[in-house]
Amino acid sequence: MMIYDSYRDTVSLFYYIGLGILIYAMAFAYNTQMGVDDADYLKQMLENQSRDILLADRIIKSTDSPSVTTVATNILNRRKRDEDAMTKMLVDRPEKKQVFTPEKQQQQII
Repeated sequence: MMIYDSYRDTVSLFYYIGLGILIYAMAFAYNTQMGVDDADYLKQMLENQSRDILLADRIIKSTDSPSVTTVATNILNRRKRDEDAMTKMLVDRPEKKQVFTPEKQQQQII
C-alpha cells in the first residue's frame, strides 16, 4: 500500500486506519489470552512439564556431578507430581455448557 501511495502521491488513510485497528485488536486479544480456557491452559502446561521431565531425565543419565544429579532428581520428582495433578484436573474437569438466557446476556453486557 505504501508503494502504491508513493507512486500516486496519495495517502490511503482508510487502509492505514484499518490496519492500525487490526494490529491493535490482535495485540489486545494476545495480551488478554482471549479464547484460552482452563483446558487449553492445562494442556499447554502438561506439554511444558513433559519437556522439563525429559530434560531432567537426560541430565541425570549424562552427568557425573552429584549436585547436578540431585537438582535434576528434585526437578524430575516435582514435575512428575505436578503433571499427575494437572492430568487429574483435566480428567475430573466437568464439561461446561454455557446456556445464555436473555437475563444472563444482559448482565454480561453491563
